[in-house]
Amino acid sequence: MSAAWRIVIDCDPGIDDAAALLLAIADPDTEIAAVTCVHGNKPVDVTTANARRILDLANRQDISVHRGAERPLLIPAKPDDHYYGRDGLGDIGLPPPSRQPDARHAVDVLVETVMTKPSGSVWVCALGPLTNVALAMRMESRFAGRLAGLVVMGGDLSPGASAEFNIGTDPAAANIVFGSEARLTLVPYNVTRAVHATPETLAALAASESKAANAVAAMQQTRDPAGSALHDAFALATLFAPDLFEFAEGTVTVEWRDAAREGETAFAPSAGARHRVVTGLDATAFERLLISSLAKLD
Repeated sequence: MSAAWRIVIDCDPGIDDAAALLLAIADPDTEIAAVTCVHGNKPVDVTTANARRILDLANRQDISVHRGAERPLLIPAKPDDHYYGRDGLGDIGLPPPSRQPDARHAVDVLVETVMTKPSGSVWVCALGPLTNVALAMRMESRFAGRLAGLVVMGGDLSPGASAEFNIGTDPAAANIVFGSEARLTLVPYNVTRAVHATPETLAALAASESKAANAVAAMQQTRDPAGSALHDAFALATLFAPDLFEFAEGTVTVEWRDAAREGETAFAPSAGARHRVVTGLDATAFERLLISSLAKLD
């Protein structure tokens, strides 16, 4: 039986990216066509290595990994602040990747995958800055319209909020993506930041016989013994577990020209609009999904 979802995961791992990638691998109805990597939590060479290290945890060396954009479209790259540790994955001692990245550039792979598969059959899940996705849209004008959908983790829609990291890292790219004809689901930081894995969930993951589950628990505890937020994992789950989320329809925009406000994101509700935004989620049900999914990965 063919998979229900064919996705390209565009990411910048990151410990929450790690949980997202493993959650997608564990879902039996999801086909990961490729993993494309972008600058963000770490420089792109590191994020590309980290994606391969995560796939090694699940013995999925068959999934191709591609290096993408190394800087934003119009502004300098943010300095590396070791937010998720020196290696970006919590410094928990994961071994180096077992293989080299695939030769093709991430943007070429995004375009090729979407344009060679039937229209409306490929989803893109963007978990980092949107540089690769914006470049794909500029390279191929039909790209956005051929997507089954685009899931984006980013933006802070709280009143008066400043720029969230993913959108603020490359606001010009976000403007291209939000202004495209893609059917887009935004999973905003103001929703995801409030939900951390509970100590009980982390204990269950740590006690699992799955190396992947153990690693996620260890990574989560590196920033806080009680667990870090699971931002990117929620974004993946909107695809195959939509009943766990509440959505509102409307239009998402981003400020990209005013240097004092660049990256600030806004949402205007409107029934039947092209965008939808996650407004709430069932954290308890999500944690059950996370535990049961990662336990499958041996």
